[in-house]
Amino acid sequence: KSTKYPDALFKRGAAFLKLGNKNAAKLSFQEVITKFPTSPFAQRAKSMMPK
Repeated sequence: KSTKYPDALFKRGAAFLKLGNKNAAKLSFQEVITKFPTSPFAQRAKSMMPK
């Protein structure tokens, strides 16, 4: 997989969050965390994960 993939997933999650779509944001962030746990984007996704 491309090294840009975790970045793209994170940005997609952030965009959904900005649009107010918390469910879609959560799914995108969860995918980053699950598939790329050592990526810096995983840590950022955890911190931005909607409650």
